[in-house]
Amino acid sequence: MTDPFVVSEFFALLEETLANLNMLEKPEFIWNLDETSLSLDPTKTKVVGKIIKPCSRTTYGTGKENITVLATVNAAVNWVEANFHTEEMNKENWQYEIEKYQKEEDNTRKEEEQKKNTRNINITRRIRDKNTRIRKIRENKKNRRR
Repeated sequence: MTDPFVVSEFFALLEETLANLNMLEKPEFIWNLDETSLSLDPTKTKVVGKIIKPCSRTTYGTGKENITVLATVNAAVNWVEANFHTEEMNKENWQYEIEKYQKEEDNTRKEEEQKKNTRNINITRRIRDKNTRIRKIRENKKNRRR
């Protein structure tokens, strides 16, 4: 049984949050997203139950044949058409995202290498310029002594 104090605390916090966000009169901004998985290969097994009462238990199969459904509705009873995802669709999306991430990572790495090389070149130039100035100062001192 659910503790009524916990439930009432939740709704009090929800009401306070909605009031702070000025959303009490804006149900179109309050959304509920629900994800569920439908197995395409369920199996039924026998279980022990009362006599003359039909009884079965559905268990999920291998878990490889699933469709994920994402249902979305808001408090103003507007909804977004349900999204259906199969394993193949997810593989394609993940593959695309992984490739995209790898390209971004490669570009970032190249940019960092370029910055590092530029820094090294600048440091080398500074050292060379400093050495050149020191050499000129020494030459001037030698020329003054003569």
